[in-house]
Amino acid sequence: MTTTLRPTGPERREADGTRARTYAVCVNSRVVGGIALSTDRRFGPSVGRIDALSVDEADRRRGRGTVAALAAEEVLRYWGCARVETSVPADAEHALRITAALGYTERNRSMAKSLGVPGVPGAPGAPGAPGGPGSGGPGGPFGGGGGSAGYGGGGGYGADGPGGAGGPAGGSGGSGGGGRHPLPAGSGLRPMTADEYRQWRADERAGYVAELVERGVPRDQAEAHEAAVSAAALPDGQATEGTALLCLDHGGVTVGHLWLGLTDPVFVFSVEIGAAHRGRGHGRALMLAAENTARDAGATAVALSVFADNTPALRLYASLGYRVTERHFAKSLS
Repeated sequence: MTTTLRPTGPERREADGTRARTYAVCVNSRVVGGIALSTDRRFGPSVGRIDALSVDEADRRRGRGTVAALAAEEVLRYWGCARVETSVPADAEHALRITAALGYTERNRSMAKSLGVPGVPGAPGAPGAPGGPGSGGPGGPFGGGGGSAGYGGGGGYGADGPGGAGGPAGGSGGSGGGGRHPLPAGSGLRPMTADEYRQWRADERAGYVAELVERGVPRDQAEAHEAAVSAAALPDGQATEGTALLCLDHGGVTVGHLWLGLTDPVFVFSVEIGAAHRGRGHGRALMLAAENTARDAGATAVALSVFADNTPALRLYASLGYRVTERHFAKSLS
């Protein structure tokens, strides 16, 4: 039996140069599923995406999804793409096996934590929850664009940010439950000053671009992606509405910075601890401060994106009760 892709409609082209098309997955002309492809508006036309892939239940575990994904890669090569990316819900075990078998490399993970708001079981609307970002397409093993506000999918602003969150330290954190978290003795949270913002912004930009380049993204794409993310997330800089830009002081010294998008879920764009202050529980303190800020904003959950190889940050978030909702992968097509 032959598995092929058949277009289900015309190719869509946008003014910014992105293109997209959907296909039926067919076995000897019999439709057994569907797949959606596009180019990535964040990285440009040389990066393609498998946005969704589904195979009917009766035809699963027969290699249909694997062959469809390989056929999709050929379509993206024809479009001129040099890299393909995709996002997979964390509980889609079969899809995760397909990405591993086809040589995809995990770049980053979306994580979320319910704040245990009374009367809001499971914090609906959190990434990975029904109806929330990252929940994937109905019935499909691949799906979702990745990350709250679209920043998780392509290695978007990781919650570790330049410098990382530091190692796990301090108390247990827990997973949910109401109430505010007290900061450690001698620590205080405050808004960034204008001068601090300018320096932080320059360091954040340079560090994030370097993180992407280190993970194989060409520098021009990394710089373009960082600029696009920043323009969307901080259109008015420090004065951007719905944004919290905070400093953590300890013993009279600034030891870290926190950047939050005050949506629901609140999104942790960046949490950074200075190199000289890591390993002392400041990363945990900032993450608990993020939960306090989220509760103050009336949010039901907190979400973030973290590079998959940042083991200390992953351990910290897990110890605080965050769970992985979606995993994001990339593969060279050259």
